[in-house]
Amino acid sequence: MEKLSTKQALYEQKSLYVTELYLLLTFYYFGIAIMTRMVIYPSFEKVHENYQNYIQIYSGLTRTLQAYSPILLLLSTVALLWFRPKIVPRWVVLLSVVINFVLVLVYPNLVSPIFTDYLNKNYNESAFQNLMNLNLYVQIIPACIQVVFAFWLLNNYLKDTKLFSRWTFIILFSFAFFTAGTGAIEGLVNYNLWFSVGETDWLPFRNTGSALSFWVTFLIPAYLPLFALIAMFWKRPKAIPLTFITLYAVAYVWIVFITAYYFIPDIQLVLNKQYSPQVFQDLLKYDGLLRGLPSLPMVVLPIWMFIRIGQEKINENIAD
Repeated sequence: MEKLSTKQALYEQKSLYVTELYLLLTFYYFGIAIMTRMVIYPSFEKVHENYQNYIQIYSGLTRTLQAYSPILLLLSTVALLWFRPKIVPRWVVLLSVVINFVLVLVYPNLVSPIFTDYLNKNYNESAFQNLMNLNLYVQIIPACIQVVFAFWLLNNYLKDTKLFSRWTFIILFSFAFFTAGTGAIEGLVNYNLWFSVGETDWLPFRNTGSALSFWVTFLIPAYLPLFALIAMFWKRPKAIPLTFITLYAVAYVWIVFITAYYFIPDIQLVLNKQYSPQVFQDLLKYDGLLRGLPSLPMVVLPIWMFIRIGQEKINENIAD
């Protein structure tokens, strides 16, 4: 392989950071989009008692995530035009810029007006189907295209790493940020919405969702990275030290433990049977402290792992 000059190495360094930013924002936004479609939107038809208040609170809570995440993703994609890895054709990045530009325009110009219209009436099946169709064609499908490109980019960027080690890392990395996106909707939006659901609507609201949504938003993101994590104790990219995997595992085990020991029996199972604002308060009070903060290593460590892999790749090819 041709050795890099100092100038080329500096370019590759910038490309490393820009590429990682693009990738993590792609998976993060995909998590937001999937969680919104599969968990939040289906709940609309279950709320009758405080419907207008529910929609108004949702619109306010989600504005930052739905409107500004695509803007950050667009900016990272534009930066990728100038600092793209050599393996990535320019036209692919330009296509990604166009897709992200569409995502930026969708929420304020198409989605938000629907919620404004909702505030003046009760649940309307026709308007809801319009929202779901719009969400599918101009949010979910473009986000899926972005994710396919992100997986292709990760696989090719790490092509010097053995196949098994490469894909265990890719699974861990991608699901770390997908879960960060779903967690943002769950913790910052969904939990806060529960206060606006009336007692009469609570149990039907609580049973909203399907087996598919549970698998896609909770089960697969929880267990697939676990299998990758276990494998990485033996097979991982050589730039990733065992210490990183151990720290990630400690954080993961704590999240599983505290969820099983406290959040499931004292929060979730209680709410499956009754409406309880006090339990809502407890959930908001302790979720960030007991699960949010301890989960930070599960976001920071994959970022650091990617940087170490990329930096090692650059160092190996710098001219003497």
